[in-house]
This record gives sequence, C-alpha cells and structure tokens, in this order.
Amino acid sequence: MGVSWIGKKLGSKLNVSVSIEDASSGGSEEVQLSVKSLVLINTETRLPIDSIARWNGGTSTELNCLACWEDGKLVIHMGEAASAEELKRSGRKQVRELLDSGELLLTIIWDGITAKRWFRRD
Repeated sequence: MGVSWIGKKLGSKLNVSVSIEDASSGGSEEVQLSVKSLVLINTETRLPIDSIARWNGGTSTELNCLACWEDGKLVIHMGEAASAEELKRSGRKQVRELLDSGELLLTIIWDGITAKRWFRRD
C-alpha cells in the first residue's frame, strides 16, 4: 500500500524508539511525541492537550488534530474539521496506551481500517 518492496523490508528490520513526555509549562498542558530510528525517522512533536493544532501524524499531509487523554490513553483525533466535536466524530485517530506488560500499543484508526503496532520497553 504505497510503500516499495525495499521500504517494506527495511521497515520491518528497523529498531524504532518511541517516547511520550509531559511538555507542560507555564500553565499550558502539552505532550511531546518523539520517534527515532537509526536510518529513516527522527521527529519530535509538541501537541497541546484539548486544543486543536496542525500535525502530519507521520504522513506527508498536515491535518487538524486534537490530543486528549481518554481513560489513561493518549488519543489524537485527526481530520479537516475545524471544531473539537467534529474531529472526534471523524473516526480518524491515533491511540497510544501503556499495557500491563509494559509495552506501548499504538492503534491507528482511519476510515474504518485499524492498524496496531506494539513497542517493547527497553
């Protein structure tokens, strides 16, 4: 799906490091997402909590997004909608949660398709 054969082979072998940190300061609540690998990816993003911001979510297209905490999970709703309620109804979101096993589970739900990736804790 849009990725070359070589990209798929390299992607499956990459050692990716993912972190979520509290980046709040001066009364504004923010979260910092960091994704790092040896070869292809090295990004750091700060998102405000409960406010709409622009973010590409790891793709080439920048969208409106709303980051919020729901049941202890970081949920980032994404889309073209201008209001928080419309973004939540769009059905496009990324969910990051820490499992009892210590793994980080990233679930991406986009137009009825769900993808999951597990990251083990070092």
